[in-house]
Amino acid sequence: MYDIIKGFWSGTGDKKAMEKAYSNRYEKPITKDMWDATLDEWHENEKSKKEKTRESINKVSVLFLKYIYTNLIPAKEELSTIEFEVDHVIPFAKLKKIAIEIDGLPISAIGNLALIKRDLNRGKKDKTFYEYFDDMFSKGEITEAQRDEEIKKVEEYTFTTRDMLEFIITLNKSNIEPFYTYLDERFNKIKEKFYEFNDIS
Repeated sequence: MYDIIKGFWSGTGDKKAMEKAYSNRYEKPITKDMWDATLDEWHENEKSKKEKTRESINKVSVLFLKYIYTNLIPAKEELSTIEFEVDHVIPFAKLKKIAIEIDGLPISAIGNLALIKRDLNRGKKDKTFYEYFDDMFSKGEITEAQRDEEIKKVEEYTFTTRDMLEFIITLNKSNIEPFYTYLDERFNKIKEKFYEFNDIS
């Protein structure tokens, strides 16, 4: 994972593989400070993305999230018929208009990605899951207790809280800094989960 994030093997051939086979590179531990520097640099690069159209989610981001969710999803869910997919916590459609107005936003940065149950992800469409369950409650489709329970479950997988997404109400082309603050806050949560589940200290 470390080498992939750093792009260590990108564009290399047999010569580099042979060089490393005879080196002690993989005998040396990767310290937490090294992880911090590498992950923070990756996050900053992710934030520099300028997306205006929906693109495929980066495979490196998907792999990184697997290092977390492999440890988080209970075995009973892994063996069930429940399907998950990696997608945006703040939906692409909700950010697209502003992204076009300011020549792009890092909508698919790692800080805005999570593993979400497929039925929920498809059902909520262009809403955040808070908006989705609030809407179901207001229509009388679920009780307040059911809404709160569903939100609690999703928060466990997405590492979010309701107050983290409140900025969306006032987000516009003249006030985009809260989006970057959100990316920072959520990436730090993701990073700590990565450290926790992979015994990095």
